[in-house]
Amino acid sequence: AIGAFVTIQGRGGGASKRSTKFLFVTAHMAAHVQNVEARNEDFWRIASELEAQAPPRFLPRTAATARVGTDDEGEDEDSDGISQEGGTALLNNCDYIFFCGDLNYRLDLPREVAEHSVSEIQRLLQDTTEGGDHTGIKNKLDTVDQIRRKLLRHDQLLSVMAEGSAFPGFTEGKITFDPTFKFDKGSSEYDTSHKQRIPAWTDRVLYRTGRDDSDNNSDRPLSARVLEYKSVPGAMHSDHRPVYATFRVSMAGIKMKNKQDLSSGTQEKNKTKSGEEETGTQKKKKRKKRRRDNANKELEN
Repeated sequence: AIGAFVTIQGRGGGASKRSTKFLFVTAHMAAHVQNVEARNEDFWRIASELEAQAPPRFLPRTAATARVGTDDEGEDEDSDGISQEGGTALLNNCDYIFFCGDLNYRLDLPREVAEHSVSEIQRLLQDTTEGGDHTGIKNKLDTVDQIRRKLLRHDQLLSVMAEGSAFPGFTEGKITFDPTFKFDKGSSEYDTSHKQRIPAWTDRVLYRTGRDDSDNNSDRPLSARVLEYKSVPGAMHSDHRPVYATFRVSMAGIKMKNKQDLSSGTQEKNKTKSGEEETGTQKKKKRKKRRRDNANKELEN
């Protein structure tokens, strides 16, 4: 796994000047459908290792100075003597965590069921591209959504997240793409080898938000919006399909603007800019007038 610790300093004064702490992680976790527990252990190991390497500002003050102590029985405990999973101090002290990669969680379904469902989704989506009335297209898209949701009920990662066995507090954008594993290389066909691996969404982008405690009177959640979450089906150089996501996030101490606020802000910015340009023009005129006045005085002398 690779982790990147990023701090963005706020501008202005007061609460808005508080820095926002981001942690970006990419990982390749344990393979094979039966190894759910090994993948969960991978997550906690990665979190613990990153905590041990984290810059002090990414940890609570007590943990940053003493890191994590050990009680008499060898369990991790924080400064208050409360036992906790390794990595918890880091997870709880970051404003945003983005965790992505080949997480390798699979579908707990027979291959025939998963493959039939994916084929049905592809058929319905192909039908929508061939035209038809608005109602008919909408019905087909609704059916696609229902089939995909049924498949995801058997998704190991979503089950693990719901149980809290790994990725506590993480969430994910809506999945609207086909399973990203396992393809024949250079082909859009799912695994035709003798192993006949079950199609699954092994490649994921998860995120977790902290709380904005920059204002003593406020402890509101920080906000992240998923703008897009997609796969790249045309990238056939691997047996996986790459996945990417785009987010809009709020900064600590600054409330995220909605569309109306953004529009008003743009108008106000334009007004301010125009005002600055006008003031600059006036200053130039005054300087020219002073130069002319000075030149006239010299001629008179």
